[in-house]
Amino acid sequence: MAYQVLYRKYRPQRFEDVVGQEYIVKTLRNIINKNKVAHAYLFCGPRGTGKTSTAKIFAKAVNCQKANGPCDECVSCLAFKENNHPDIIEMDAASNNSVEDIRDLIERVAYAPVMGKYKVYIIDEVHMLSNSAFNALLKTLEEPPANVIFILATTEPHKLLPTVLSRCQRFNFNRISKEAMKNRVIEILQSEAVEYEEKAVDLIVSLAKGGMRDVLSLLEQALAFGDYRLKTDDVMMMFGIMSPKELANLIINIKKGQSQAVMGELDNLYLKGIDLQRLLNDLIEINKKIIFYQEGINELLEDLSVEESDELSAAVSREECLRDIDLLIQAQNAAQSTRQELLPHLKLAFIKMMDRQKPSVAAAAKTKKTTVAKTVETHDETIQPESGSDNIEKINNQEDIEFGLIDVSPEFLLSILSEAKKEYKEEDTKIYHRLFEYNSDVEKRKFFNMLKGGEIFASSPEAIIFKCPTALQKDNINDQKNNRELFDFLFEEFGIDKMVYAIDEKEMQDLSKLYINRRNQPIEKQPIIKYEHNKERSAESLLAEVFGKDKVRIEE
Repeated sequence: MAYQVLYRKYRPQRFEDVVGQEYIVKTLRNIINKNKVAHAYLFCGPRGTGKTSTAKIFAKAVNCQKANGPCDECVSCLAFKENNHPDIIEMDAASNNSVEDIRDLIERVAYAPVMGKYKVYIIDEVHMLSNSAFNALLKTLEEPPANVIFILATTEPHKLLPTVLSRCQRFNFNRISKEAMKNRVIEILQSEAVEYEEKAVDLIVSLAKGGMRDVLSLLEQALAFGDYRLKTDDVMMMFGIMSPKELANLIINIKKGQSQAVMGELDNLYLKGIDLQRLLNDLIEINKKIIFYQEGINELLEDLSVEESDELSAAVSREECLRDIDLLIQAQNAAQSTRQELLPHLKLAFIKMMDRQKPSVAAAAKTKKTTVAKTVETHDETIQPESGSDNIEKINNQEDIEFGLIDVSPEFLLSILSEAKKEYKEEDTKIYHRLFEYNSDVEKRKFFNMLKGGEIFASSPEAIIFKCPTALQKDNINDQKNNRELFDFLFEEFGIDKMVYAIDEKEMQDLSKLYINRRNQPIEKQPIIKYEHNKERSAESLLAEVFGKDKVRIEE
């Protein structure tokens, strides 16, 4: 007998064999047992999740001559097993997508089943049908003969016409969980009497990204490479995967600023055929795990000892992890948008990751020398700054605000709170409620999303303290890049020339207690750093402030 690849040899034959789609299997079984079979079904989901296999099992089951099929013993089931069942027809829409192909199918629909109770048409990759082919199928799909069932399978349901979707019962196949895939792979390895290491199975499963067919194809490659033994080292070598220890050492070298060693190592990895996309994804994941470890969520980083985990955690701060994740994502997007090789973009990201000297806004407050408070001489007169602006400084260099989070200390917030007034808060809250107007604005709704769900805690002439429901939203607002964009948006749209500093619920409570305890004591003024505006307010925004946004239209 000719050799069969694993994904064909172990293709599900019964409902019990389908992995990771329990609710779909249960529903289809109930449909058969209660004899409530519909005329059209749509199976959609990622590739390799069991759509076509489940469609075949369902087709076999509805034609099984025994109850609660498929039995794999009756004439109908055996005919299907031998691929010569006359009433179960598979059609690949990727290669048979013309209107003539569909018309030929419609002509055959009129004939009664030969062997089974139903004629079942399984149309795979149905989204590949042309519009004219879809239109030709619509009437038959809506009102087929009583003994005809259509099962449409696709990875891209959004490409189907709404008129097609409305005629089908839809089943969404999910990506299969790692645990379910791992259990299935181990079953197959044991059935094949193959020696394996559990860590190697975990790596194979993680590479498959939720597709059972993909995991079996990768498994077959790994077994062939390892002389039908599944070893962790072989899998890592074959698929270009770095171990957690190697990743940790790379990050430590980056943070030590050892550029020559880092670039040399990256070039060596590239020459060895390491998967750079996989490396990038792994670096993002390990940075996330460092943050979790620092927050006490995980006891240890995967495959690292306590000492190694502590060394890695000490080498990089939470803010640097967030910045590095952003840099890696930028590298990935740049490579995709320019269709260039990933290597140069990854090198540039590493160079930026090695630069640990980017100042935060609060740190810059201590080093900036030029202030708005400086008097301006014009003719023979000296114009003094307005009262209350003597603790404001400006940032006009984008490099100073490109990365990291604003460092907002309790003392800094206390200084703002000491100048806050109820009337400022009321005025700014009115503006905040107007942000809903931007929910449908493609370019500016990001600011609505950035601030929604929160509230203004306090407002002074130069700054707003904004309370957020989650720490993630707080960090998003305090991200220096986002904060700069928000500052310009508020000025250009509403004329608000104020910095916005975000805090969470706990920080708000702590700040309130601190303010009460220090209310009768002098509070030292802290410098507020404000960004230079990129542009002046538009005429439209100025008029909109007076007359309302919905009543203003600027004509050329």
